[in-house]
Amino acid sequence: MLDQPVLRVSTFRERFRWRQSVGQRQAEHDLKDVPVIEALENIHVMDGDPVATEHVRTALTAGGFIYGDGATQVFEPAGATTYVQQGQQTRGEWYLDASGHFCSFWPPSYRACYELRWIVEEGRIAGLRFTELGQGSCFDGRYR
Repeated sequence: MLDQPVLRVSTFRERFRWRQSVGQRQAEHDLKDVPVIEALENIHVMDGDPVATEHVRTALTAGGFIYGDGATQVFEPAGATTYVQQGQQTRGEWYLDASGHFCSFWPPSYRACYELRWIVEEGRIAGLRFTELGQGSCFDGRYR
């Protein structure tokens, strides 16, 4: 089995600069709305890799997320989180448990913990896949 190359976030910027340097201004137009999240630039992962415990805080707080149903969520560094679905805002908390898993608490009593995996597209980190521990339910959050 051949080793697959490690995708690097910086590859996206390198390709963009190369296209500009050879006069392909179309690339500038096509890529202008694609977010490049500076906080993630030095994290080198492949699609589907688990988020290492030391990267969970950075992964969650690097930018807001949008989910497949149009809901959005922001994770604050101090542990607060805001989830908005169809205009309804819900405030909760997030933390890392003793095993290093991402967990969330939604008052009055809902708690859940998740395995996090990277979503990487075209050499850049595009979001996170959340899989609830013990339940198996899975959803993708993409950086916006």
